[in-house]
Amino acid sequence: MSLISKFWNNFKTQPDIWFFFGFLLTFTLSIRKVLFYFPLQKNFNEYSGIYIYLSDIFLILTFIFWFISILCNNSLSLSRFRLWISSIIHNLYIPLPLFLVFLSFLSILWSQNVSIATFRSFKLLEFYLLYIYIILRFIPQLFHVEQNTPHPNLLLIKEKVWNVPRGTIFKTPFSFMRRRAGDEVAGSKTAWLFWIIMLSGLFQGIIGIVQFFLQKSIGLFWLRESLISPNILGVAKVILHEETYVRAYGLMPHPNVLGGFLVFSIIITLLYKQLFHACPQQECSTPARDKNVPRGTFLGGWNIFGRVEQLWFFNLILAIQILALILTFSKSAIIGLLIALVYINVPRGTLSSENQGSSIDCSTWNIFGRVEHLKLIILSTLILLASTFFILKPNLDSLLFNSFSERLFYLNVPRGTFESDPIFGIGAGQSVLFMQKYFPQKLEFWQYQPVHNVFLLIFSELGLVGLGLFIWWLWKLFHPVNSDNVPRGTLSEHGAGAEQKKKDLTPLSFIRRGAGGEVDMEQEYNGYILHNDNTYLSSTIFSRYFQGILLGLIFIMLFDHYIWDIQQGSLLFWLTAGFVAGINRK
Repeated sequence: MSLISKFWNNFKTQPDIWFFFGFLLTFTLSIRKVLFYFPLQKNFNEYSGIYIYLSDIFLILTFIFWFISILCNNSLSLSRFRLWISSIIHNLYIPLPLFLVFLSFLSILWSQNVSIATFRSFKLLEFYLLYIYIILRFIPQLFHVEQNTPHPNLLLIKEKVWNVPRGTIFKTPFSFMRRRAGDEVAGSKTAWLFWIIMLSGLFQGIIGIVQFFLQKSIGLFWLRESLISPNILGVAKVILHEETYVRAYGLMPHPNVLGGFLVFSIIITLLYKQLFHACPQQECSTPARDKNVPRGTFLGGWNIFGRVEQLWFFNLILAIQILALILTFSKSAIIGLLIALVYINVPRGTLSSENQGSSIDCSTWNIFGRVEHLKLIILSTLILLASTFFILKPNLDSLLFNSFSERLFYLNVPRGTFESDPIFGIGAGQSVLFMQKYFPQKLEFWQYQPVHNVFLLIFSELGLVGLGLFIWWLWKLFHPVNSDNVPRGTLSEHGAGAEQKKKDLTPLSFIRRGAGGEVDMEQEYNGYILHNDNTYLSSTIFSRYFQGILLGLIFIMLFDHYIWDIQQGSLLFWLTAGFVAGINRK
């Protein structure tokens, strides 16, 4: 069968997944149509317009085909879907952000500009649906394998099929199986996810680096590249050696937005590298000779690098992304990346302590080595930053003090909100439109920007109620409910070994009961890759990376607003939150 025919057959069975991949390819782009905008001081303002992005179209198509697939599913699939919803509602992952969306729509009633409030509320609903889609649809599909015929012996499956191939992915997170006749390896979806993010980061990084060295736009206006030059008013700049330089933009609306995305893509690249090389050769019990020939390494065909030792391509991708991040001069993004790496690499205890029965002896899954090397990493980072300051000699006023004073300037808006509308705020999307009334002096057109703090921005527009819901939701993402509290019937089993069986089963699987209520072991084998003896360790590692990304984004929220009110930043945040909630739902 030709490649096009295979793609078409796969597309017909899961069109929503392919539209979602189209969304991932386009969500970093600024390609959009301005439908309407309210001029501020007779000028266009980013925060007073109504737009539709190319990524919105792919996302809407994803939702449409997903809802159609739900309606067309059989009763078993619908019952599984209900179990998913019941489990996640129990963890408050779904209700808390839903209340936030409801409050946003409710704020239309007291908003002065109803059009902008309505648009912002629908955008928040779109982001929420993306969050739900990842939890309920993409996470289970990401690690699911469709089996044409049930295997007659579950133990034989676990022994011969679910054992991870020797070599690079030995007991890594979401261990991927080798292809067998009649199997569709859904791990390819995982590969698509990682490669789209990594190559997007590489693409954006290369453009940003070229922009910085050319000190102008490179002509990709058909991709809506920003028009940048040191002489253009309003372009983000930095002073080095007493000369003005344009910061790296990529295809983003601002260098800080590019910095936030590079934090995401760098961590994803490190996680993918972990998937290939999770356990250092000298720390594993598997003989070294078995590691040099990784059978069926990543889906049997995704290992384009040959032997394990050939890491040059990963290192090149990382180097380009890190250099681009430095050239954005986004202080919050750089510090956010360091916070994420520290969170990932200094786990509570060691990850191996959660998996005492494993045949592998990795004392940590640290991408840089053992935890005790962290001091050396921090010292090296400080030396690198000091060397950068010495070589580039940045102007501290432009790099630090001007940025700090600008952020203090915008505190007038939340301060005024606290005095006038502290409970429910002034309405969704209203803070920029009517910020003049909170300042005694006449504002310039370029000063119409949101307060550079997401928490204060949410407080200004949705009040203490909205801020409380948002903080509670973030707290829940880092504190999932214990698996023992899963709604009854979800992972139940009779007998003395029921509790142990709960722990052994992956959170991404369900058990089908027979007519008499007994567990049907053949149907229990439902093709989930994580259904093995190492599931807890697998989900923990994957979860820790995404929680690290989320923690880095939360730090960025303290000093910038794009995570909440700019398309690329908002999608980045809700994507990360969806993965954290979906993986941690147990």
